[in-house]
Amino acid sequence: MRLIQFYLPEKGRRVGCVNGENIVDLTSIDENWTLTHHLFFEARRKRKTISAYLDDRPIKDGDILSYNRLLEARPGDPCGWILPPLDHPDLAHCLISGTGLTHLGSMAQRAQMHATANEESKVSKTDSQKMFEMGLEGGKPQPGVRGVQPEWFYRGSGAILRGHNDFLDIPDFTEDGGEEPEIVGCYVVDDDGVPCRIGFAVGNEWSDHRMERVNYLWLAPSKLRVCSVGPELNTHIRFKDIRGTCRKGQS
Repeated sequence: MRLIQFYLPEKGRRVGCVNGENIVDLTSIDENWTLTHHLFFEARRKRKTISAYLDDRPIKDGDILSYNRLLEARPGDPCGWILPPLDHPDLAHCLISGTGLTHLGSMAQRAQMHATANEESKVSKTDSQKMFEMGLEGGKPQPGVRGVQPEWFYRGSGAILRGHNDFLDIPDFTEDGGEEPEIVGCYVVDDDGVPCRIGFAVGNEWSDHRMERVNYLWLAPSKLRVCSVGPELNTHIRFKDIRGTCRKGQS
């Protein structure tokens, strides 16, 4: 299932389900479904996934909107616009985080970035290489086996989150503005305190690479900028094999 959150000036926040070129307005079926977060908890308390929970509801009776029109709209559009596909009613309870070395390309780039400093100190492997190799060896442990923790870092609260077609501001104090497309895992902590992954989305962010080059330990603060997620949340993608492509767009 592909879910979006959007805003209609005359009706407020809405949750929708992608159906081809259209959006089914789920909030028109149940006025309590104003956030994906709310929908998750309803389904969770029935011990169901969001998709299975909605299978029992008359979602085909919901209002229909044009998905293409929403995709083209920007925040403030009188006909409505798309929001991030998952957030929290309280921005402070929406946690934006990241993991550092998640693919071979990232490892290679960061290893090259730090190569000069390590050559001067005659270190055979960069810290980036060491962390990545630890992840390869123990990042996917067998059941009952303790694995290696990811290189996790905090990015900010929900206040830095932007939706599809919104602007990513670059602060005045930054030295560089490099775009970094991402695959975003979306989680909600349930009533028992268990983090539940409900799907994946695409994302984009600004990163200050000049700051990171000064010291690899500055990776996290180099990303303390606004980021975007969306437009949609895909609840059917398996964690085992996730692939994405990016291409240069027209300005």
